[in-house]
Amino acid sequence: MRSDPDRPLLRVLNRSAGNPVLAMCGLPGKHDPAHAAAGRLPVRFHKYSDVRLYWREFSGSGFSGAGNWRPEWQQRFVALIVLTNAGQPIVDERSVSAIMDFRDYRKPVLWGEVTPEGAVMWRPEFYIARICTGKIDVLNVETLEKIGTTDAHRVGHYQLVEEPA
Repeated sequence: MRSDPDRPLLRVLNRSAGNPVLAMCGLPGKHDPAHAAAGRLPVRFHKYSDVRLYWREFSGSGFSGAGNWRPEWQQRFVALIVLTNAGQPIVDERSVSAIMDFRDYRKPVLWGEVTPEGAVMWRPEFYIARICTGKIDVLNVETLEKIGTTDAHRVGHYQLVEEPA
């Protein structure tokens, strides 16, 4: 018997007990598989939870620019879903800020990589890697908390990885 590929997502949504869950994409944009998959979440999984899309919830908050995440916004949600395109697990400062805020409050964060066909590979455990000039420094969440998110944000973009390099 094959396991359900959406099992990690369903676990997060079932634990939310109908409370709002925030879904966002790692990078701003509109016409890519990650945004299409995020847009389908509230429709496909409405019976499990109240999935809200970042760009609809915070439309007047400058969605297209990085760094617009405000820590108090996470208080409205019980979990975070971050979607990236398969093979391009790049996230901006806004996404890293949101991930860190949710993790600071011990709220679940789920990462999904979306193929061009729309299939999602869910990754419940992951690390954040800072992209530097020509190399990637892997920072797990605890390390980012120790150095402070403001120091980490000076770099720009980050990569989500399943295991430390």
